[in-house]
Amino acid sequence: MKEAQYVCLDDLENFAKKISKKIVHKNILLSGCMGSGKTTFVKSLSKFLGCTSVISSPTFSIVNEINFGKKIGFHMDLYRIKTINELLDIGFLDYIAKAEYCFIEWPEQVIDVFSNDYHLFEFKIVEETIRKIIFK
Repeated sequence: MKEAQYVCLDDLENFAKKISKKIVHKNILLSGCMGSGKTTFVKSLSKFLGCTSVISSPTFSIVNEINFGKKIGFHMDLYRIKTINELLDIGFLDYIAKAEYCFIEWPEQVIDVFSNDYHLFEFKIVEETIRKIIFK
């Protein structure tokens, strides 16, 4: 499945609601340059998947725990992770194993860990307030 859509930042929540019905994998990877809307999208999409937490950027913490009712999920920002060993040191595989959903920003170095068990969203800045989002 592959969809591309141009989304005004004001309409990102509507796009997230629509796409939430197509989520079948628990691992949700988000690729794109800084400021392209990845964290904003996670905030909207997680809400439609049942998240009860306030979502904030994990840029400095690397991993934030989020709640899905009685289940937990994680929001990760791997921008500062430089090696697979660093990733393993923070318990990456444990997070993946116990998550209801796992949102991973900057997933390029870990994408092979998932085989085909993930959704990939690629964010591209078209204009200041317009994004092209490719959903695989």
